[in-house]
Amino acid sequence: MQFFYEAVDAQGQRTVDKMEARDAMELERTLARRGYRVVSVAPVPNALVPAATGQTGALKPEPARWRRGNTSSRDVAVVLAGNAASVAREGRSPAGAVVLAGRVSAQEQMLFFQQLAQLVRSGMTVHAALDHLGPRVSSAHLSRAAEQMAQAAQRGERISDVMAAAPEVFPEHVVGLVRAGEMGGFLEIALDEVARGYERNIALYRGTWLPRMMATQAFFLLALALPLFPTLLRVSDTGVWDLAANLQEYLRVVLLRNLPVAAAVYYGIRWCAARVQMPSLRRVLDTWALRVPLSGDLQRYEALSGFLQTLGRLYHAGVAPIHAWEGAACTAGNTVLRERLIAAGGRVQQGASLPEAFAATGLFDHAVEQLLVTGHYSGQVESALESAAALYRAQAEEAAKRTRLALLRLGTLALLLFGGAAVLWMAKTYFSGIFQMVERMFPEVYGGEM
Repeated sequence: MQFFYEAVDAQGQRTVDKMEARDAMELERTLARRGYRVVSVAPVPNALVPAATGQTGALKPEPARWRRGNTSSRDVAVVLAGNAASVAREGRSPAGAVVLAGRVSAQEQMLFFQQLAQLVRSGMTVHAALDHLGPRVSSAHLSRAAEQMAQAAQRGERISDVMAAAPEVFPEHVVGLVRAGEMGGFLEIALDEVARGYERNIALYRGTWLPRMMATQAFFLLALALPLFPTLLRVSDTGVWDLAANLQEYLRVVLLRNLPVAAAVYYGIRWCAARVQMPSLRRVLDTWALRVPLSGDLQRYEALSGFLQTLGRLYHAGVAPIHAWEGAACTAGNTVLRERLIAAGGRVQQGASLPEAFAATGLFDHAVEQLLVTGHYSGQVESALESAAALYRAQAEEAAKRTRLALLRLGTLALLLFGGAAVLWMAKTYFSGIFQMVERMFPEVYGGEM
């Protein structure tokens, strides 16, 4: 069940937020362990229905009896009062929030989620942490998003809903991980996991800056080398070689033609690389990424290890298997893998066992499936999920090392190709230009020979 609650921390700061719990008493115990005193609690609209008729009018401060709308589970008593009841009565939703869209670098995302996790872990409410962190973020897009998230937290809404409204700022798997943390009550751990994901992504490309820079320089060297000797060694039809005029012609060709074309090609490639990262084209990129051996292995191991780890945490938090699977499936970074995991969740909803759902995905190794079968029949599902997640995490780290090495080799290869092409062209045009210059300057000697 989901509840809105109003609570006061040790410093006397009041907050309104939302949490999942079996009943209001469990919610109060959970908040008490975190150092909060509950002032009021109210069920989320559409999740509960009145246990008796006549309770659909204005909410009153006295206790009321509510029960689940689709089960015969035990009734729970909640206090429909205070800001929690006000939020429940108004049925607020962050769907109308407008978040400034725009791409944010992985470095800025990593720092943002690292600081947010630290603030939440220190005991600050989500609203206070975002309100404190938002103005200090360097990215205007991320600062605006943090402001909207803080407002949602203050109203008792999920910050993941606001994040989902800004797909260009927060990828789907990041939203899914934060939502799983809200669902299972381990938000600070989920925020840490998001930060570590960005950190691993940065580390993957950090070692390739030198080959990329050298390859870029070699590419622009082509623009400078192509007209160099053909222009400088040019001799007019009258047999005159004018260095000043040739140098002027070379600068004109380089500055007005070659460099603009090279810059257009370079920035066009960068624009295309950024464009394929957009949500509308993300699935195409993920599909092709899985077909490349190294990147496919890395994305598969990263997605499956994150899924297993989150699923184990949701199980530990007492989330129902159906909701746990759905919440964990949304944390997969690759769109294709995420869709297959979500589709397999339908088997769980139809009553299939956990091992059957894993087998239906077709994504897991035989050894991992057998480990989960053993955990299922021995009653050690959480331990099995943790072991499987650790196994895939180790494989992801090995795949990351191989991918970094492959990127270094590709960067070096690009350097050799562009640089070598420039050197070969310069050598060819130099000797060719020398021979042509001599022939034109001394036609009486070489005119009849050629």
